[in-house]
Amino acid sequence: MSNIIIGVTGSIACYKSCELIRLFKKGGANVSVVMTKNAKKFISPLTLATISQNPVSWKIGFKLEHKEKYDLIIIAPATADIIGKIAGGIADDLLTSLVLARKSPLLIAPSMDEEMYLNPITEENIEKLKSQGVRFIGPEKGLLASYKEGIGRMTDTNKIFEEAKIILDINKALSGKKILITAGATREYIDPIRFITNNSSGIMGHCLAEEFALFGANVSIITTTSIETPSIIKRYSVNTTYEMKEMIDRLFDDCDIFISTAAISDFRPEKKSQSKIKDKEITLRLIRNPDILKCVGHKKKDKIIVGFSIDTENPIDNAKNKMKEKNLDMIVVGSLSSFSSPNINPTILYKDGKIEEFGCISKRQFAHMLISKLSTV
Repeated sequence: MSNIIIGVTGSIACYKSCELIRLFKKGGANVSVVMTKNAKKFISPLTLATISQNPVSWKIGFKLEHKEKYDLIIIAPATADIIGKIAGGIADDLLTSLVLARKSPLLIAPSMDEEMYLNPITEENIEKLKSQGVRFIGPEKGLLASYKEGIGRMTDTNKIFEEAKIILDINKALSGKKILITAGATREYIDPIRFITNNSSGIMGHCLAEEFALFGANVSIITTTSIETPSIIKRYSVNTTYEMKEMIDRLFDDCDIFISTAAISDFRPEKKSQSKIKDKEITLRLIRNPDILKCVGHKKKDKIIVGFSIDTENPIDNAKNKMKEKNLDMIVVGSLSSFSSPNINPTILYKDGKIEEFGCISKRQFAHMLISKLSTV
């Protein structure tokens, strides 16, 4: 049985929350309703408590410690006010406090007047939250509370319910799964100060790690970056390709899914100087590093392995060859422009030959999309 929090905010669409609660109760979910102060002006707590068969909360401190028990938080209807507060990290009531402290996915169904929805501030807040992995559904076009036709109407409750089921299905499929992810650019040292590296930011790997953790997976990340990781994620910090390989060899056998987003150096200096090189000219001899992804691909057994690839020439053909050579289930092809960017223009190649292309989206959004696809593999 799924445990759901439905947040109800001060919108005329509050009455629709009753139907949404009923759909979840009919589907066997345990529903807890959290209202804002303004929501009580539109609908009574008694009504929502009767339909949900649970006490309705609105005061800070009401079992906030139980936040980890919930599989999904839905805010429907969500006003411009609540969206702005969440985007700004404000926690001045029970609902915003639960959202800020959440360890579960968040689905928001906006409901407001068209002018408010199309206001650049609201658009910016929504885009900010989307880039952080928050899911939005709607709003739709239709007759608004002002009796004007426009966009801002809360999405039909059946559609919200179906979207929530998809999120919960992913949660069920991934809960307890052991995920191992690599992230960042390795460093190959010339001397104690200088090294060879690349522009990979590591953002993609860290977005994936955080999204997997939200869906209940046990996540480990091997990273070369200084990006902070939530305490729920096991972090292993490395620098060089050999350090990366040693850590992967140590952790790989225990994982269910391995995702290699790290930009691992193909070459390293044959010799590392033990002191800072002060010569005016130096000649570096480079030797090839081990192909880590190829090594793990040959011992994958029943594991799922996903690779990432960036090439300057024939990227799709090269990715197809890599997928076959390294025994991958899936490979994501990116572009040079996405290397150090928070956005990505991905193309996914599947083992069965299927190819999916996507436009420019945030790496956080793509992480959610990729996880959704992996949950059905």
